[in-house]
Amino acid sequence: MPHPDRQAVPTSEPVATETLESLSEIERRHILKALEVCRGQRALAARVLGVDRKTLYRRLRAYGY
Repeated sequence: MPHPDRQAVPTSEPVATETLESLSEIERRHILKALEVCRGQRALAARVLGVDRKTLYRRLRAYGY
């Protein structure tokens, strides 16, 4: 049963994927914003983001930082 607050996407109309960002891109930008707010302090940014410090370091490495 569909959720009453959600509307089905019509199949006859194409979805504008060029306006959508991937989850990894959204995550990357969110991490960088947290680092900016935390003035580059990775351990603090990890706490603010609610992830383990090692997880943040691993994600940063994956994104080339």
